[in-house]
Amino acid sequence: MTDPMRSEFMTHLREMRRHLRWILAAALAVGLAVLALRAAQADSYRSEATVRIFLDSELADDGSVTEFQTRAFAERVLGEQLITAATDRAGVDLDVVDARKRIDVGFKDTPGFVVITASATTEVGATELANAFADELVVAVLADPSAAGGVGAEVIDAATVETTKSTKRPLADATFAGLLTALVVGEGIVGWRRLRGRFSPVDPAGDVSRLIGAPAVDLRAGVGSGALLPFHLEYLRSRPVLTVIQVGGTPSVDVARRIGKAAGDVHRRVLLVDGDAGPPVLHTALGQALGPGLAEVATRNATLRSAVRPAGDGSRMAVLTAGNAAPGGRAGSQLLDETKRILRSAGADQVVVSVTQASSRDEVLLVGHAFPDAVVLAIDSRAVGTEALRSLVDELHRVDAAVVGAVIER
Repeated sequence: MTDPMRSEFMTHLREMRRHLRWILAAALAVGLAVLALRAAQADSYRSEATVRIFLDSELADDGSVTEFQTRAFAERVLGEQLITAATDRAGVDLDVVDARKRIDVGFKDTPGFVVITASATTEVGATELANAFADELVVAVLADPSAAGGVGAEVIDAATVETTKSTKRPLADATFAGLLTALVVGEGIVGWRRLRGRFSPVDPAGDVSRLIGAPAVDLRAGVGSGALLPFHLEYLRSRPVLTVIQVGGTPSVDVARRIGKAAGDVHRRVLLVDGDAGPPVLHTALGQALGPGLAEVATRNATLRSAVRPAGDGSRMAVLTAGNAAPGGRAGSQLLDETKRILRSAGADQVVVSVTQASSRDEVLLVGHAFPDAVVLAIDSRAVGTEALRSLVDELHRVDAAVVGAVIER
């Protein structure tokens, strides 16, 4: 069984991969820009000095008092008074704001140890600055009135040039910036597509299925093109009348024709009917004459036997075209009522009624209301968005039409 969460995640990755060229271009541009900026910056070095603050051995302490005293004195490191004294000791010209940017104060797990980290553009400068702040912290502790109560301090690990570390990493920073840009651009492309209400370009069937609450199959070139027969066998075979409604794109009967051919592989008699109330499309797509067809049969100007013709494409499917509607003849709901009577007498094992974009929305809903048992949507996922499809499905439900599946044709 497929894990839906994993499937959706993999689809997400496939959609990002589809835009890989743009993602890589953006990541490369940002990475090179960061590399150039970081390479142009001066070298930066970091050095550490450790100060131990302790209590007189005669004082009872489980570590909590030492921890409190340590943190209290450590707060003075970034105070204006200690900064001024430390920069004077180091012989550097730094104001308070710049000094606070160059100095970090941390603590070891054992109570009483303060780690002072200084950064500078040279190894010697970082070392001297770290030691100057450490020395001034010791001075501040010993000069404090509380020192008379048994508080002491000492530098136990002075900074040295040998342990100074360089913090300039242009290549690492550029790589990180490029990866972050790739992630942001990739997610941004997917998010923008969703914000616009468009279907996934790599798995529109999944999006459509979740939206309509019915199964969907993708028939786009190279994507499950042989899946229509299994789809028909599993979801459509047992339904006497299928209403195929095209959604989006130019008027086309391709999906209705392909469903009719699939039905012909499992039924003895399949009838494909032009259900368009707008300009007829079916006869042109199949290379058939317009009449005689449904209009002539409805007005008793032709028999059903003479109007039904083989599809001529090697399938077992027969075709009933729209015919030549006479002025003042049956139209709208009257023609649909007559069509239902005609189809009941046709004796077909399965009827496929085709409605294309040539019909208006009201005409589509009339057909859906006349043949409501099994509506299949033929969707051009590039030409229709989620809101438009949701609106159509809601309107079909309001006229009691049951949407039982969808086919992605483009």
